[in-house]
Amino acid sequence: MEGSQSGTLSPSLLDSQRQQHPLIGYYLSRKKLSKLRFDQFLLLCKHFHIDTVELTCDYFERINVRIPQLIIHKLEDDESYRSLIDKIRSLPKSSTIVLDEFDSISRLLNRYDQYSLLNSIKQFYIVPPFIGVTNDDNKILIEKMLINNKISFPIMCKPIQAHGNKSHDMKIIFDVEHLNDIDKPCVLQQFIDHDGILFKVFASKF
Repeated sequence: MEGSQSGTLSPSLLDSQRQQHPLIGYYLSRKKLSKLRFDQFLLLCKHFHIDTVELTCDYFERINVRIPQLIIHKLEDDESYRSLIDKIRSLPKSSTIVLDEFDSISRLLNRYDQYSLLNSIKQFYIVPPFIGVTNDDNKILIEKMLINNKISFPIMCKPIQAHGNKSHDMKIIFDVEHLNDIDKPCVLQQFIDHDGILFKVFASKF
């Protein structure tokens, strides 16, 4: 890569890249690419003369690499992606927009932290009462926490991790006896009958 060893780009290289077609970099799993029908998005980009590139862990190590003006990703902030994440974090914010910023999504990857954040702002919505359960919490302690937080059966048992293959493995617990069936760590939350209707809301700050 032209520039310093820390990965910064020289002004001349940045200027030359600005004269080319806009470039969008992306990193998504094969499953996510298929689910989002991302191939249609890539065709649309090609139609409007927008270049695209699939990012790999060694992409930013290449000589005279083009730096994307926009990066779309589904990267979790963990060790398996550390090298690529560090490279993306080091990019100048003036030249690259990252969707979504890692500092923003890291607060949403843990369900308990996510619900606590939402629960701190009660102007526009209500978060059903919930508790966090660790691996060390026994059945008696869990019962006390449910009572103290006015949570009654049935309740939802949700994995603490809000991302990954098992993040949607949820259970409805109907009574105290079945608290033995929960998988820790988890979030236990008051079940609200929603007639199978769910709304997914996306928020963006401009």
